[in-house]
Amino acid sequence: NVPVTRNLDVVSFLVDIGTIGDWNMQGLPTDPLSTQNGILVTKSTRYPLLIDPQGQALSWIESKEADNLHTWNGQSLVDIADPKLKDKLEFCMSNGRSLIIVGIEDD
Repeated sequence: NVPVTRNLDVVSFLVDIGTIGDWNMQGLPTDPLSTQNGILVTKSTRYPLLIDPQGQALSWIESKEADNLHTWNGQSLVDIADPKLKDKLEFCMSNGRSLIIVGIEDD
């Protein structure tokens, strides 16, 4: 006899409508899959790997993390093939900054 909640809406259980509204204002599309992906990105304890063929998640993450992204020569995104990737990663980790690495699918 394990207690169970029938018809549980996982989205409303994990995040409130105000947060979803903030995400939408930051550029996250309003469809249910995007909202679920937003939950995975914000609630995960590890660093998420996003497969984003349309670039919607990248735009949202850039907007969401704008205050915490470091820029190098005006660029806030770092390519996986960047020769200074290790240095940039170490800098961000030691300073608590966000780092967006792009182009992973190319390798």
